[in-house]
Amino acid sequence: VPAVAGIHAVDVTGAGDSFNAALAVSLAEGASLSAAVHRANCAGAYAVQHLGVIDGLPNRAALEAFQHSYAKPPARHTHGSWRSPSRRQCR
Repeated sequence: VPAVAGIHAVDVTGAGDSFNAALAVSLAEGASLSAAVHRANCAGAYAVQHLGVIDGLPNRAALEAFQHSYAKPPARHTHGSWRSPSRRQCR
């Protein structure tokens, strides 16, 4: 998954926590691994643009708005069967 481009990092504190939380929530909601990592990557990118940990932790609405404005979702993997067919795709 490529990095989110055009980000001005001001404080990396909490970026890993934000990434891990978004990854865990996305996987728990049934997202594919690729979509979950993409969302987590966006959460980490969101976090580094804010000073301090709390202000850098996005809620769902803030993360979705950030994803829409800064990051393209990963291309869907159409060949092979590396992901479980029971998992639904995240838009």
